[in-house]
Amino acid sequence: MLLDIGNTNLKWAWLHAACPGKVTSIPHQGCDIEQLAARTWGSIQAPSQTYIANVADPDMEPKLSDWISLHWDHEPIFVRATAQACGVTNSYQEAGRLGVDRWLTLIALRSKFSGPVCVVDCGTAITIDVLGLGGKHLGGLILPGFGLMQHMLLEHTAIPFNGRVQLDGLLATDTESAIAGGGVNAVAALVERIQNRIGAELNEEMALVLTGSDAELLQKAILAQARIETDLVMQGLIVLINHEYE
Repeated sequence: MLLDIGNTNLKWAWLHAACPGKVTSIPHQGCDIEQLAARTWGSIQAPSQTYIANVADPDMEPKLSDWISLHWDHEPIFVRATAQACGVTNSYQEAGRLGVDRWLTLIALRSKFSGPVCVVDCGTAITIDVLGLGGKHLGGLILPGFGLMQHMLLEHTAIPFNGRVQLDGLLATDTESAIAGGGVNAVAALVERIQNRIGAELNEEMALVLTGSDAELLQKAILAQARIETDLVMQGLIVLINHEYE
């Protein structure tokens, strides 16, 4: 069993003989993880092993581990970022501080691309990472997701917002669209800047990959060609398992 616990959703999938099954996603915010596990997996056949990538509340890990040990009779493996794995070299001096979701995404991309690639994960938070020549992680950036940008602005101002947004071009002609478009285009400009500057420094064409729940929204705003990939954390987890744990 593979588990990808993000800030908002928990994704899970079976892995049979290196072949992944369908990815299922359920929200977990505000839920008791043991009750959620019982509702979701209480009646299924126990897997032989469970691999977990968690970027949510670390306090849920012992509770989830206890539930898995009790009901599935094994200790789950919580995956962490390391200094090097599967052809990827971590840029962080303290390797374990790199989010495991970003780490597994880089591993997935290393298995797909031989050259430099910039990946943007558009979820509750937006992460931007660059994988350079030879699988070297050059670093990245983290900023609020589009929903958080909008929420923070409205929470600290008296700007009216009725929820109707129409993003047809670069400039908006109503307040709601101006707020939504401001965040989307700011991120698009930042991504294009990273792609152009780092690509020039490497003297290599850099691929651009988008993932996450708001990937399509960002793709419409970016001038460069961008490819959307889904479930990169799961893909990276499978690559890591096949190389490191089996």
